[in-house]
Amino acid sequence: MNLHRRDFLRALGLAGAGIAGVGALGLGFSPRLARAARDPLARLIDEVGLQPLADDDVPRVINLFLYGGPSELAGNLTNIADIDANSQNPYPLQLADPGRDDTQVTPNGMWADAGGTRMETLVAGGVMGLYRTLNRLKEDSKAHGPSVTQNLLGTLESGAPGMGTRVAELLLAHEVAGTPLLGKPTAELILPLVSFEGETRLFNVGDATLPPTLKPVALDSRLRNPYQRDERWPLDRNHTDADRTVEALAQRVGAGQARLARVHEAFVKRAELAERLGDLLSETAVNEKLATYNAAIRSELGIADEGVNLIDYGDNQFGNKLRAAVSLMLENPDTLFVALGSNGLGGWDDHSEALDEYPGRMDRLFQALEAAMAHLKAAARYDGRTHAGNVIINVFGEFGRNVNLNNSIGWDHGNNQNLYTLGGWNLRPEGLGKIVGKTYRIGSRGQNRQFTTPTDDSYQCEPFAVASLVYRVFGAENPQAINGEAPLDTQAPGEPLAAWTPAPDSRADRLLRFLRT
Repeated sequence: MNLHRRDFLRALGLAGAGIAGVGALGLGFSPRLARAARDPLARLIDEVGLQPLADDDVPRVINLFLYGGPSELAGNLTNIADIDANSQNPYPLQLADPGRDDTQVTPNGMWADAGGTRMETLVAGGVMGLYRTLNRLKEDSKAHGPSVTQNLLGTLESGAPGMGTRVAELLLAHEVAGTPLLGKPTAELILPLVSFEGETRLFNVGDATLPPTLKPVALDSRLRNPYQRDERWPLDRNHTDADRTVEALAQRVGAGQARLARVHEAFVKRAELAERLGDLLSETAVNEKLATYNAAIRSELGIADEGVNLIDYGDNQFGNKLRAAVSLMLENPDTLFVALGSNGLGGWDDHSEALDEYPGRMDRLFQALEAAMAHLKAAARYDGRTHAGNVIINVFGEFGRNVNLNNSIGWDHGNNQNLYTLGGWNLRPEGLGKIVGKTYRIGSRGQNRQFTTPTDDSYQCEPFAVASLVYRVFGAENPQAINGEAPLDTQAPGEPLAAWTPAPDSRADRLLRFLRT
């Protein structure tokens, strides 16, 4: 046993908590829970309406939340000349003057060194949609606490179930309606909901009543889990009291004891889960798989240099977590919703020294995201993982920021922000390969409170529309009945795109060719 068993013990004592290590134990609904949930689920089905989903149409969603409030400027420099002319402090000329030979402004108004080159490639490759007007108008406080909570819950109701919990309710509703996703009862799904960031409002319980099988499991970038034994066996003096307690429980509970049969099944499921993760998703196995994919990509594109790897998540904690999340969804099709923060990159509360810190952080973020898209494409192409095209990654934060460069060379809190939505080309191709939304600057010259805001003729939506979109892809015909917000309109027309033509045989050129084929 290892350190993570203590998390398991805590979970056993937190039956009503949001993150529960027992999430994949296979414990069924008790009669009491079944009675408590039946009527609310029936109401949910009636109010929301459920569209049955064929196996090929079941989504897998990664919610990537950028805590601290990311500036939109990496993906939206379209107003930079006006912004610079009115800012308290000047922007670098490479940003302020798109006509310069050394400009940082890409053809479609992105910040080249802040991930913009990678964004251009992902949009042109048809695997990302950039929505520039995720514009908070309802109760716009611009404070971290309520904004984080409300955006992760997908609603203004602070005590409501989180977005991930709502997904769990929809999974259970499909089962109650007789159209279980993937043709399985929810009790048979392995790791359907996972958090790579520990406790998160995404899994706030609220008034939801769910079986233990639909509680999320917390994993780390090495996919270690609370059910995993180590190689020190039998127990020796190096094991903790917690290790001994849980093992004693395991030894006392036998399959023949009908009263505790479910607990025994839980320990059997623990061993199955450890074996699955160990065999398919060990660090060695994942690295070997990525090496195989990279070699296949080089062969397909005629790249002789064995040092060229288009699937490169970056050597940092965040890249490792995203690699683990994508690998989990590919190897375990039962994983349907994952919570992921940007730990390992740094926070996004850029009140000072933003010009020094923000571009590199954004570029590392998009290095990992472009690796994820190449990873999914390779899995579909070379291993026949057709569900790879059902994996959706939504990237946003609690709010946007000012566009004025303050006296600390940073940006203070704003409201308009970008949504970067990637993948899912099997399910919503109309939402990808485009840039949606136009903005203009507002605020008094030389003052701090300057923002961008959508133009009168631009598409815009509340951040809560992201949650509604997630509910829709999970079969909710009327997702606004859940949170009062219409889903993001993936059919909203994009702005005319300037051609993106990276230098021949550059990384961007090679990735673009791979994504397009």
